[in-house]
Amino acid sequence: MPAVFSDQFPHPPLGSYLSLRGFSPTALSMALGSRLRALRTAAGVSAKEAAAEINCSEAKISRLERGQSPPQPGDVSCLMRRYGAVDELEDACELARRANEPGWWEEYGAVVPPWFDKFLGLQEAAVLIRT
Repeated sequence: MPAVFSDQFPHPPLGSYLSLRGFSPTALSMALGSRLRALRTAAGVSAKEAAAEINCSEAKISRLERGQSPPQPGDVSCLMRRYGAVDELEDACELARRANEPGWWEEYGAVVPPWFDKFLGLQEAAVLIRT
């Protein structure tokens, strides 16, 4: 099962995440964001240029790349084209759609505080948890 990769490790194809059942929106956002950052860096595009491409702030690009903001398929499509990654475009847009789906825990909003969402999302995607 693929893990969320940092910039120092190779990225699996984005399509490999599509076959995973129950992979949380949190983990999908992080995986897609990490891939977007790697593609932007490889294409030699600055965060400022990427922000101009989708008419947003550099802070939004940073949040997208860290998986802290749900990616919008339209933004992902524009960025992927700008980075020259059209071969992964369809898979990236599908991941963005899935990353915007609510996690199972969101129906318990009155019980689960918003700050705990990320922990639940990462726990759902974890293969191994060590304490």
